Amino acid sequence: MPKRPAMAKTRLRSLASILYNAASRHLEGTGPRGRNDHLKTMRRTSIKNCGPFRALTFAVRMAAVCVAVCLAGCGVPSEAPAAFVATIPPVAAILNELIRGGRASVTVLVPPGASPHAYSLRPSGARQAAAAAAVFFVDDSIDGWAAPAGAEARISLFSLVPNEFRRRWDAGAHPDSEEEFNSHFWPDPLAVCAMLPRLVDELVALDPADEEVYRRNGERFAEALTRLDTEIRDDLAGARSSSVVVFHPSWNYYLDRYGIAVAATIEPSPGHEPTPRRIRQIAEIIREEDIAAVLTEPQLPRRSAEVVAEDSGAEIVEIDPIGGVAGRESYAELLDYNTRKLIEALR
Repeated sequence: MPKRPAMAKTRLRSLASILYNAASRHLEGTGPRGRNDHLKTMRRTSIKNCGPFRALTFAVRMAAVCVAVCLAGCGVPSEAPAAFVATIPPVAAILNELIRGGRASVTVLVPPGASPHAYSLRPSGARQAAAAAAVFFVDDSIDGWAAPAGAEARISLFSLVPNEFRRRWDAGAHPDSEEEFNSHFWPDPLAVCAMLPRLVDELVALDPADEEVYRRNGERFAEALTRLDTEIRDDLAGARSSSVVVFHPSWNYYLDRYGIAVAATIEPSPGHEPTPRRIRQIAEIIREEDIAAVLTEPQLPRRSAEVVAEDSGAEIVEIDPIGGVAGRESYAELLDYNTRKLIEALR
């Protein structure tokens, strides 16, 4: 009788051995844990004393493993979605406008209600930042604690703002700062619009697979910011008062953009409470200039502002530069909310 089954069995065993050796060279000691698991499975499967059909099955399995290994190790690009980290909600709100419809994600480190000035990076946040493609923050003067986060890239949004859109500190407004500029730029929609092209370029460099998404969203968001600026101007056109006292200079870009003067600042630096003499001076300014409102922030203690308001008769109006809560999550929502609060204060 012909010995074809025996010959076929021998040939299939030889093919399986060749494929096994090829897979072993790719797998053994070089790949992640999952590859070594495949190798162990292969070793447990013996081609000795097995029938032709089982030898054929084993050969096919070896071929599949080899193909998978070659694809994984021969330059096939990874398409894992980019994971970004933002220090504060307004930074995340800007990024979310640019990643919309794409695969990237944004995680926020500072929870709503907390001040970035007084925040300490938690171990869980440090782990998130270390695993991210990039950490986006405002500036070292605000959230510089993100510096040791360990991310592959740290991108300051304020560094992307063109000089003509930056605002210098008023004389004596921030005596403890060595910075030339106030970096609380994000409440100004035109300053955000001006830095969008450079921010989009940063995102494309980090995640070129979604370039079309970032560039399309950048154009759309720029148009939305221009409309938002026009709407805010129209909304504030009928304001009775044109000046306010602020607790902290986080909203000065917005106020300056829309012609509202800052008559005084209660705490230029968080935690540096004004002296009783300074409180009396501010109260006197409010009375002399007929200022209607003292603007406070939910992220900072407002006892000093309450003392000023009691002494002067001004109303306390709470504005929110950070947001991150329902109704103030998107960039447009944050500015709309604060515009309504200011309209109330300036009537």
